[in-house]
Amino acid sequence: EGVYDKFVKRLSEVMNQELKVGDGIKPDITQGPLINKAAVEKVDGLVKDAVSAGAKLVSGGKPLGGNFYEPTLLTDVKADMRCSVEEIFGPVATIIKFKTEEEVIAIANATQYGLAAYFYSKDIGQIWRMSEKLDYGMVGVNE
Repeated sequence: EGVYDKFVKRLSEVMNQELKVGDGIKPDITQGPLINKAAVEKVDGLVKDAVSAGAKLVSGGKPLGGNFYEPTLLTDVKADMRCSVEEIFGPVATIIKFKTEEEVIAIANATQYGLAAYFYSKDIGQIWRMSEKLDYGMVGVNE
């Protein structure tokens, strides 16, 4: 909770500076198209649903034509929003504010999906605790 605003600000800056949408064969492009039009519509629906339920759209949030979707950052996301409980499969970062490790582990493990989880920490003890408690096939730290 204490780093939330600073993290969101920095993530937004990096997303806007580093993520370039377009033909993935070109060397300066970091994000190619989604698989098909239905995927674009699903991502757009999840983003619109989150905003209508109270999430804040910090950046992105719209189709770019064809199968492309703008890199999107949503904050003030709640654990029960569709974007938290459904697989997005698109360029959307959803940020949920939490106070304790126990709270965030409960939120993370409440999904029926469990392919991968990622988190950031400088505390090696916290890294081990979180990695052991997250119920995912792969846990990435500081990636």
